Amino acid sequence: MLLLESMRGFLEGLIWVLDPFTIALIFSGILIGTFVGAVPGLGSKIALTILIPFTGHLAPYVALAMYLCVSEAASFGDTIPAVLFRTPGTAGAAATAIDGYALCQKGKAGYALGAGAMASFVGAMLGLFVCILFIPWLAKYVLAFAPPEYFWMAIIGISIIAVVSRGSLAKGILSGFIGLIISFIGYDIITGETRFTFGIIYLEDGIRFIPAMLGLFAVAEMFKLSLRTSQLEMVSDVDPTKGVWEGCKEVFRHPMITVRSALIGLFIGAVPGAGKAVASFFSYLITIRTSKHPETFGKGDVEGVIASETANNASGGGGGALIPTLTLGIPGSSGMALILAGMMFLGIRSGPSFIIFNAPMMYAMFAGLFVGIIIALVLNLIVIKPLAKTVEISPEILVPLVLILAFLGSYALRHSLFDMFVTLIFGILGYFMDRYGYSTVCMVLAMILGPIAQESFFQAWKIGNRSFTIFFTRPICIGLIVFLVLSMLGPHAYQLFKKFVLSRK
Repeated sequence: MLLLESMRGFLEGLIWVLDPFTIALIFSGILIGTFVGAVPGLGSKIALTILIPFTGHLAPYVALAMYLCVSEAASFGDTIPAVLFRTPGTAGAAATAIDGYALCQKGKAGYALGAGAMASFVGAMLGLFVCILFIPWLAKYVLAFAPPEYFWMAIIGISIIAVVSRGSLAKGILSGFIGLIISFIGYDIITGETRFTFGIIYLEDGIRFIPAMLGLFAVAEMFKLSLRTSQLEMVSDVDPTKGVWEGCKEVFRHPMITVRSALIGLFIGAVPGAGKAVASFFSYLITIRTSKHPETFGKGDVEGVIASETANNASGGGGGALIPTLTLGIPGSSGMALILAGMMFLGIRSGPSFIIFNAPMMYAMFAGLFVGIIIALVLNLIVIKPLAKTVEISPEILVPLVLILAFLGSYALRHSLFDMFVTLIFGILGYFMDRYGYSTVCMVLAMILGPIAQESFFQAWKIGNRSFTIFFTRPICIGLIVFLVLSMLGPHAYQLFKKFVLSRK
């Protein structure tokens, strides 16, 4: 019954998106995503931070479909520099570069790119259909969530990113704490009093997370890119269009690898904070362990490309990472944290209420992504050669263009010069945070989830007759607390146990 409802909702959503204007917007999202995925140093995070401020006037389902299309298309585009230059456009394609570049050196660049594009397509489609079928079913089980549970989910959302962020746990937690403090600037949503404004009138409305996000990601990344001195060079005498269709057919000659890699990507993508890189490398290693010829991997085996790219796309924007983002409000990856920010910008709150009360919007979003994945495949197969040239765009051209778009996006929100100043300040802050190993993603997520945690805390406190016991006595709250403690202390406990076992031997 649920299967029929899901498919009916998806078909109705498909009717919504099949109009010329929506298709054009989806196509533009795919084009942007493919471009930023193909250019090392950009990635979907920069594209999303710039795109979100310009989508406020769009229908929410169209804007959400564009966000997902940008995220998914970046996982298509990142194959190109991984194969041609051994420099993955995003971290998710790092495993692809191992065998993809080896094939390129053998004169089989087109073959590797074709296999990568088709594997990306299959992984994305399988991930999308699992989301279409699984997310509505899961929503029925999270209806038991109330303000106390939402409070702990917000805390877990911040903590998970802190745990998996690069660098030390202390730096990740500190980044989240600073983000929470920033989210409290301005009027208290409960009492109406101002906090942390220091008499500055511009701070009374608080720090908007979109200008801050533009600074932390787009501006900070451009600062880093402007300092890059190396220039990528393609292997000489390589035709990236030769053997593309043969590479596409190769994916269907390895159905076991493709399906297994998609399932690995879905599972790992659904684990908050794991990310595409973990999924693609894990799938790649499993494929080597189960192969009858493991000695060929690393020397130009197309199975390695298929395994990593299938898992890469199955775990990403339209796959496993979307499941916790929509059902629980916990981003499955750093890219999903920005999708969550986009939903907040559009006035949409993720979680069971979104799935139940906005089901037509959700299915239309899925339908838009379905169309976008098809467009992404066609685009990557037909225009591989021009896309390969985009990798060589000079930072002297790229940096000013992205900076202009970032500051325009910041200004477009409220036509405020103060927002542009916030973008600049957070750009400088983001550059130094990244340089010294602090998590900018954790800070942004804390700025987004902070108000949710605050509101849920106050509501739960009132429901519990102004007692804090409600946060520690409800069964789901206890389970969430246990999960939070295990996620924070589990890795350290494992390392201590490992050292103890080794010392006993």
